[in-house]
Amino acid sequence: MKRLGDLSETYTDGWALPVAHLPNNGPHLEIWMDRYTAHGERIFYAGFFSRHEPDIRNLVKQARKEWPVVLELGDEDVAGKRIFRMKKPLPASKFNAPVAEYYDGYHYFGFYDRMKGAPEQIEARFCRQAVDFFLDVIHQLPESDASDRDEEVYPRVERAVVRSHLTRERSRYLASQCKDRDNYECQVCGMKYEEEYGPLGRGFAESHHKKALATLKPSVPTKLEDLLTVCANCHRMLHRMEGKADDIRKLKAIVRRLRG
Repeated sequence: MKRLGDLSETYTDGWALPVAHLPNNGPHLEIWMDRYTAHGERIFYAGFFSRHEPDIRNLVKQARKEWPVVLELGDEDVAGKRIFRMKKPLPASKFNAPVAEYYDGYHYFGFYDRMKGAPEQIEARFCRQAVDFFLDVIHQLPESDASDRDEEVYPRVERAVVRSHLTRERSRYLASQCKDRDNYECQVCGMKYEEEYGPLGRGFAESHHKKALATLKPSVPTKLEDLLTVCANCHRMLHRMEGKADDIRKLKAIVRRLRG
């Protein structure tokens, strides 16, 4: 695919799909499938595109409130004339993590999917994570209405800390990765919604921030390892607890005792 060029064109190396664009001629939301990462197979990519570098740098700046960019690329990192590819293959650690790219007249902010699993699993996971990534970034923009992020009341914990905790849990993109990693199984009680509800429960679970509420600092981005998958019941019970570091261990003990 001509990675740096007319986005309406399709080439034998892959394809590109413009999905939408932000208001006021803002960056485009796009999905790609090509060999741009210099790997042998084609790789899915989802991200924002703009010909104006400040547009993408602004998105990156706002998104850092949720998670930092793990890699920045420029013209010196790519090679090719008609079909462009990275000079060095994208490291495994950089897949499914935010990547910013600033080229001559073409600027991107998105992620590359690792393409692991059965084809139907890859497609479903990528679609979920693409939507979650787009929404996460958009919700960080100053003009975004975040009223859809509801609140719960934690006992004995300051409301400002609660809001910070919930915002981190509801980073859609990280939450989606967390649930995929844990195979949608509650890490407290072991429940899987698909086993309980059949196809209706497929792809459903929630994520919880493992760190105690009192230790959270807004300036420190949440990482994937900070989250774990839980069912809705265990999640609510965790929110009713003290907000301490050993809440998860305590809740697991309660579940085991009651089941025993």
